[in-house]
Amino acid sequence: MSKNIKYIAEIGVNHLGDENKALRMVENCIHAGADAVTFQIQSDDYYDGTKSFRQKLSDEFYSKLINLVHSLNKEIGIALTESDQVSKWLDMGIDFWKVLSMDIGNHKLLESMKKTGKYIYISTGVASDDEIKKLYQSYNDAWYVHTTLTQSSEDSNMLALSTIQSIVGDKVGYGLHAPDPETIYFAVAYNASFVFFYVMENDNAYYPDFEHSVRIDKLKDYLIKWRESQKWIGTGEKNKQEVPEWTLE
Repeated sequence: MSKNIKYIAEIGVNHLGDENKALRMVENCIHAGADAVTFQIQSDDYYDGTKSFRQKLSDEFYSKLINLVHSLNKEIGIALTESDQVSKWLDMGIDFWKVLSMDIGNHKLLESMKKTGKYIYISTGVASDDEIKKLYQSYNDAWYVHTTLTQSSEDSNMLALSTIQSIVGDKVGYGLHAPDPETIYFAVAYNASFVFFYVMENDNAYYPDFEHSVRIDKLKDYLIKWRESQKWIGTGEKNKQEVPEWTLE
């Protein structure tokens, strides 16, 4: 039987440091039907240190944003890169953590998050099967995100969902890093527990994650179709069916 998949809109750093844009993106994602939203908080030298990854919002604004999301009965998560930021965000009322693929070896960060008792979603884009097995030994309460970093639909390797499920059980989901949102249908078919997907607005701005982002103005239709597709899975059992009368005419 199919499960109730959680759909999480990743704003990441696609807000471009603009508070009005960030607020608009959150509201529109939630109104479109997303179950939760996430942001990324990165140090200045994370990735290559380029300007596009240094667009920041104030702590005061994030506090207002967290309160807004909670008032709409939704969840908000944060992807952090520095362990000394965990306690601050916990006090601000964050609902869950996300660990980026490049940080799966950052055990100081992972341990800090684990101690909070909040959900942790760990991206496995750079991890092998053996590395996931080793990670699971220490973090068996975490949720594991199958994703790839090539931004190519051909490299999505959706069968890896089953591989990770064989290691960690049903705490497995998919992180869209392909230009084709249709790959999410395969995540549904492989019984993912959740789906992360980046979002962007339909304008002429440059978004750091534009190659694999879903346009927010199309998000409502996508979410309807993704959720509708869960009905196609069925129970997996073959039952005897009566032959419709019209076939006997």
